[in-house]
Amino acid sequence: MKTVDELVRLCKGDIIAGLKLDKETNRFVISFKDCKAVEIFDGPPCCCEHRYMSCDDELSYFIGAEFLGIEFRGAKTGSEDTGCLTEYLFLDIQTSKGSFQLVNHNVHNGYYGGFNLDYRIFYKSV
Repeated sequence: MKTVDELVRLCKGDIIAGLKLDKETNRFVISFKDCKAVEIFDGPPCCCEHRYMSCDDELSYFIGAEFLGIEFRGAKTGSEDTGCLTEYLFLDIQTSKGSFQLVNHNVHNGYYGGFNLDYRIFYKSV
């Protein structure tokens, strides 16, 4: 993933208007009150990979909070009964109401793996 410095610089202090984890497209969107939005996503899977995001936190709690930053926490690898490996990459999103965590998963056969997280900042029309 490109550095998040630009993302934090452009969005720090903005008020969160919406948070959505779209499990179909494997994208997480943070919408801000100024019509700006950030979309965080993982690259397309290679052969024999299954990539997805999850979040166990109650996202609605963070609506109205001030965005403060994002911190990546190291990837971890675990094995499954099927002989596949699962890698996890944690993203802690910090707000004035505390932090919530996105978990990126990559289930693969051991040959492929890793993450290709990226983001884009865009403006939505009102």
